[in-house]
Amino acid sequence: MHSFLHEQSSKYQTIKHVYYCIHKYGPLTKGELLELTKIKRTTLVRHLEELMNSNYIQISQYDKSTGGRPPALYQVNPRINYIIGIDLSRTKTDILLLDLNFKTVDSYSFLMTIDYTPEVTISLIKTKITNLLKRHDITNEQLLGIGVGSVGPLDREKGIILDPQFFLAPGWTQVPFVKELQDAFDTKVLIENGANAAALGEYVYTSVYHSTYLYCISGIGLRCGVLTNGQFMKNNTGDASAFGEMIIDLNQSDTYKNNTLSSFISLDSILEETKKRMLNGETSLLKTNSDNITKGSTIEDLFIALRKGDTLIQEVVLKSAYFYGVGLANIINIIHPEKIILSGKLIDEYPSYYDKVIETAKQYIYRFDEAKISFGVGQLENAVSIGASVLIFNSYFDRNHSL
Repeated sequence: MHSFLHEQSSKYQTIKHVYYCIHKYGPLTKGELLELTKIKRTTLVRHLEELMNSNYIQISQYDKSTGGRPPALYQVNPRINYIIGIDLSRTKTDILLLDLNFKTVDSYSFLMTIDYTPEVTISLIKTKITNLLKRHDITNEQLLGIGVGSVGPLDREKGIILDPQFFLAPGWTQVPFVKELQDAFDTKVLIENGANAAALGEYVYTSVYHSTYLYCISGIGLRCGVLTNGQFMKNNTGDASAFGEMIIDLNQSDTYKNNTLSSFISLDSILEETKKRMLNGETSLLKTNSDNITKGSTIEDLFIALRKGDTLIQEVVLKSAYFYGVGLANIINIIHPEKIILSGKLIDEYPSYYDKVIETAKQYIYRFDEAKISFGVGQLENAVSIGASVLIFNSYFDRNHSL
């Protein structure tokens, strides 16, 4: 299928357009394809035969007949080729093997501990990709490519992770991530910031069209991806964390360094604010060192206490949600998205946090009553990895077909 996808002749551009329509909208009948592609029936029939003979598409079933022979419904053959999608974050790496319908065939994940330098991480990724391909008898020729959604900043053209903050392990500076994987697997490798990849993943899976998506991932900091009419809104640095550097409060603070949006909503700042209030005499279920209240507690301890209904932590978390809502409103007032998707551990585990973020944002959105805005939580598991695989698939089609 590589040669078919790489063809650039006018004939193959037409047949690739037919294939793309089947992939995006299928299963489809011939009549529906004629409407979508606007090509002659004889040309369409010839292209369908060629795609069928090459095993690129197949008949999924036959549609209901209104008299005579029932029409065939065409769909792509999802298991003729495969894509690897990778989500590289500061805390965890997910590696997914996906078919051409972007369905997960197999996967492997590992935590990004202090031992996971770039060398260790890349070596393990190579090993696990090799194992996934072998386990499912997939050759390198069947691999369409490897898509990577990563923390930034990035040099997309050179495929380099530049100098991201907050990795536990040292060495994450000027990492030639794309070249390492290209040399190992001799396949197309593309890298994009993870928030953009997640936005693309949600966009492809949604049943409702929105012209502009804003996808926000909160946790260690804040990463935002923006998709407008199916295209990424990119900055030169490939850094999805830039939105989190918005100044929220000019008053100096010991807890919230730089007074940026990220410093108010990061899990680390929530933990530090909780410890600060405990030092001032407030009580909490947070696990601490008996001799030193500021040591011995972790973010996981924070979530354990939150699940138990810790009142102090709930207050700190909801205060953080207020600042998140203010910052989110500022972003919305600038880029005017129609769909806003929030993702992150607090969003997933504490519904009141999400509710407070949205309630606050609505108070500060300019002319909210007139704005056509909808909010939601991330619905797609592994959105970053899946979006990265979509990026690979779309790269074989021109921009008129890409989304």
